[in-house]
Amino acid sequence: MTFKLLMIALAAAIVPLACGVATEAVGSAAGTGAGQNHEIWVTLQASDRIAILHGPEARGALEAIDLPAGTGPHITTFSPDGKYAYVSGMGNGDLDVIQTATRRVVKTLN
Repeated sequence: MTFKLLMIALAAAIVPLACGVATEAVGSAAGTGAGQNHEIWVTLQASDRIAILHGPEARGALEAIDLPAGTGPHITTFSPDGKYAYVSGMGNGDLDVIQTATRRVVKTLN
């Protein structure tokens, strides 16, 4: 099994998510709702972006992460410590690793 397939399998096993939406409660376990700095990460396939909504009811600020053209982001999941987001690309077949604190793609597995 290649490293890329292993990472995709690992990402899919950590937190299975539907509809391209992932949640992360910063400062607590992912998706528990505890803590005050809530974020919802939404994949925007047509625009090759990740939208991040802030606040416990996703009514706060909005920010976006631009991904490489043709990515077609589909599913996002997080590392157990919340430091990285793993975004699968339907358009290009890559797996982008995003550092959640800096909002930057730090590695692309293709």
